Amino acid sequence: MKLSGGLNRLFILLTALVPLEAVVIHNDLANSAYYNVADSQFNGIGRLYLSGSSVCSAFAISPTQVLTAAHCLPGGNPSLSGFVLDGIQFSLFSSDIYAPTSVFISPNWVYGAFDEGYDIAVLYFEGGLPNVNTYPIYTYGAGEDELGDSFELFGYGRCGTPQTGSSACATSGLHRAANRYDRIYSNGNILEYSFDSYDPTTVPVGAANCPIHDALCYITEVETVSKSLVPEIGTKQGMVAPGDSGGPSLIFADGQYWSVGLHSYVSCIALGSNCDSPPDFDGSASPNSTWGEIGGDTRLASHVAFVSESVPEPSTWIVAGLGLLTILRRRRMLHSSKSDGEGATTHFQT
Repeated sequence: MKLSGGLNRLFILLTALVPLEAVVIHNDLANSAYYNVADSQFNGIGRLYLSGSSVCSAFAISPTQVLTAAHCLPGGNPSLSGFVLDGIQFSLFSSDIYAPTSVFISPNWVYGAFDEGYDIAVLYFEGGLPNVNTYPIYTYGAGEDELGDSFELFGYGRCGTPQTGSSACATSGLHRAANRYDRIYSNGNILEYSFDSYDPTTVPVGAANCPIHDALCYITEVETVSKSLVPEIGTKQGMVAPGDSGGPSLIFADGQYWSVGLHSYVSCIALGSNCDSPPDFDGSASPNSTWGEIGGDTRLASHVAFVSESVPEPSTWIVAGLGLLTILRRRRMLHSSKSDGEGATTHFQT
């Protein structure tokens, strides 16, 4: 099957407008210790509350700054215009909700323009956060990037299975999974990753022989090492779901966790009105976090300047002294086969 011309994409926002209890989709149901996170080293990953309800996820990058998705906030999403920002609850730390003193939404963010990669906001806490862990932005050295790197994704969104998609959760709390960045997209502002199954069936797509549920292989026509064979991923492979927006994708390097991506959307290939099957597992009317769909993270390395400047005047140099801790380091993570990110032109549809 050859995908020619422009590929349409359907997408869903990862904002939940009702109280939710947990999670990230992932495909090893027996691994409950990995799926349900109680480790205090992740107590800096929190829930974003609007008008008394948990709507999104968020995470601390410094003692005074928390990141979340712009579309999770009333100022960045017209459908939330009647909601009030309560603050962040770091539920692995305490049940208190901490209200920010300032909110900064990327000046380049336009609601609905997810393919431009500006879905990011900074919540600033003048008095500092409680004693929670922080996950500074990791920036790569010259000639290096995130493509092919394994990461862990976290969130407080919906539960589900890769066969049935997202649904209400049976267990509460923070959940985690693993994946690999397969594409740097949209002028370098977005990191995308596929959610592929262990089905050995392959489909000829242009010059590639793509795993049947690897949507990004369909788009880029570049084959990569199966995630089932990557030790850091294997049966822990996962996908985000509604409620996970604003949560982090983390890597472990130099003895600590660093943030590299911020959850923004899930999308699927759609040549018609539904997700195409294949690669989508169930050919749903819209993305539902099943196998064959694509996760999209706002690439944090592209927004270091915006984040570092998102402090109330005249506090810029004080916060710089506390340490945004975005430094250039030689990466020490597993590398898989890399694509150049080129392929069929894509765009999003509502």
